[in-house]
Amino acid sequence: MGRPNLQVQFICTVCGIEFWVKRHRLGIVQFCSRRCRGKKQSDDARPRREYKRANKKPFVFDNEAAFWKKVLKQDGPDACWLWTACTMGKGYGSFTVKRKQVYAHRWSYEFHYGPIPDGLFVCHRCDNPPCVNPAHLWLGTQTENLHDMAAKGRGRKARGESNSHSRLTSSIIKEIRGLYAIGIKAKEIANRFHISRRYVYSIKSGERWGHVLP
Repeated sequence: MGRPNLQVQFICTVCGIEFWVKRHRLGIVQFCSRRCRGKKQSDDARPRREYKRANKKPFVFDNEAAFWKKVLKQDGPDACWLWTACTMGKGYGSFTVKRKQVYAHRWSYEFHYGPIPDGLFVCHRCDNPPCVNPAHLWLGTQTENLHDMAAKGRGRKARGESNSHSRLTSSIIKEIRGLYAIGIKAKEIANRFHISRRYVYSIKSGERWGHVLP
């Protein structure tokens, strides 16, 4: 007798493609690939995600008074309200609500204006990360937030001392070029300003800080 057929033909429940399945795996394998299995799982979870999104509730801080104890309200109607407790990256205030870490400025916005729509950021008009003054907060997309950063000179593409990551200033650049012009060695200049010799050469040639005129 011939060898019994160990595989049977099956139809993928997602894409409808016919494929072969070993007999002992019938009832276990329902999809022709991991991609189809993932798509099925995503489709099954979509109603649950949409329900959670439709019924999203703002963060509620159980002890409101404790929140404002951590805020320093400076004098003046337009002054910043500074968060004085724990901070996260880049100086943004944070605290824990029901075992979940929350940004202080986002909580302040939701407390005064209501829930934050999905996909929007809470941005600072004052360009001061610890500030939780609702008058200084506004909603924007990621693109609007990046444009705001560039306009304020906080982006990585900002030139010279306008770039928040720069440790040098225009006056220091002029001093470096002056020292190089009178014969001071690049190594000595580099040690004095805590930069590399290669960086000194690039400043001298205008490759770096070329916008700073003598």
